[in-house]
Formats: sequence, C-alpha cells, structure tokens
Amino acid sequence: MNSIGSIGANCSCYNSANERTFSRIKARDTNSDNKLNLNEAKLPQEKFDRVDLNNDEQIGRLELTIAKRHTVNHHMADQLMKNKDSNSDGMLSMDEHGIPEKTFNRVDRNNDGQLGETELVAGRRILVNHHNTFEIIQNNDTDENNLLNNEELKISEENFDKIDRNNDGEIGSTELNAAKRFFLRNNLRESLTEQVMDRKDTDKNGLLSTDELAIKEENFNHIDTNDDNQIDMAELQTLRLRSLPAYNNSQQNTVEADKQIDLST
Repeated sequence: MNSIGSIGANCSCYNSANERTFSRIKARDTNSDNKLNLNEAKLPQEKFDRVDLNNDEQIGRLELTIAKRHTVNHHMADQLMKNKDSNSDGMLSMDEHGIPEKTFNRVDRNNDGQLGETELVAGRRILVNHHNTFEIIQNNDTDENNLLNNEELKISEENFDKIDRNNDGEIGSTELNAAKRFFLRNNLRESLTEQVMDRKDTDKNGLLSTDELAIKEENFNHIDTNDDNQIDMAELQTLRLRSLPAYNNSQQNTVEADKQIDLST
C-alpha cells in the first residue's frame, strides 16, 4: 500500500465510529424514532442537557457524535499532559511537547509560549494531523530532507501533481495535510451517504422522503435543494453539516464556553 493509500485506511476508523454511534442509539431507542430521550439515554439530567444541543429534549446521532468527539478531545489532552508535562506545572512548553514552532503557535491561542488543557482540547485536530503527517514523512523520506518526491511517496504521477501545489517536485507537510483532508473528507462523505441511503430508503427507490429520513422539516428542506420533496444521493453528498442547526448550536456553545475561560492563568 502506498503512503496516500494508507491514509484511506484511516477512513475505516471514522466509519467504525459512525457505526458505533448508530448502534448505541438503536440499542436504547425503545420508541424507534432514531433519537434518545432522557429515559432512553440513561444519563443524568445535567449531562443530557449538555449533549442536547438544540434543546429539543432528544439526542440525535449528530449530537451524540459531537459529544463523543468532545470526550475524545479531552482524553487526548489528558494523555498529552500526563506523558509530556515533565515539570508538572499543568502546561506544556514547545520543548516538552516536541512539535515544530509553526504548529505549536497555531495551538497556542493566547501566545504565552505554553499549552494548557483548553488549548490542547481546541487544537486536537491540528496536533493529530501533525502527528500523522510527521509519521508519513519520517517513514518515506529516504534522503532526509523533510520532503517527499514521487519516488519516495510511491503514488501515480497524476496524483502527485495534484498534491504538489507549488510544482517544485517535492511534497512538504503543508501539501500533505491538504491532500489528507481532501482524501478523508470525500471518502468519508461517500461512505456515510451510502450508509444513510441503505438504512433509510425503505421503498428502495434511491430517494428519501421526509418520513424515511425522519428529520426536522427545516433540515430536510435545507438538504432538498431542488424542492421536489425527495432527497437523492447527490443532495446527500453535497450536504454541509456546518449549516445544520445542531452543528451551529455546538459551535455557539463552544464560543460561549471559551468566553468563560481565562487562558492567561
């Protein structure tokens, strides 16, 4: 498997996580509405309210996925602090973390030269991308110049040219990160679309009605771009989660939470 191909294998992790989220809801969804109420979720009211981003007293798949991502982010931050905080001051310097200055500064939101838990949580995606890219370059960079040529990366010339944005015959970490995001985003979208259509299309006509998709009318209308009261594969594949109410509510909650945190301490 070539290096870019190995990135594709990571898609299975996203698919598996999506499957687990679906299975968790299905196992507890006693009224078969594809959502969990307080009794079905078996959570304390306070925790349920934190996950219920749109305050409709139900937890859907998107809300559960966002909550799980939040938990994963905190777990990673805890592990980094535990393993790298050599002076036990609850902060990570650039030397302690061991990442390049450019990456460190992207995560260091208050520019104090230290990374606290809040910054590690917010910067998880940046840190994970750096780690994966670093491994790909380290494992394939035979001339040790921190760049990959076509022979080292072992992909087709056509794909190499797509990734090599400045056309210098070498692929650096920035170009590789961009390629990974594009690859994962498109493969994940295609896989999730197929799963949604397979599960929801009860009459197997290749289209989803409002009854089949079982989401709020405002969300359905947002996806139904041609206003035919049916959602096809193309409409599903162009869906942007950022535009849905549950996602927007989660982002607003994050912003409000950040306002309550003093990163200078």
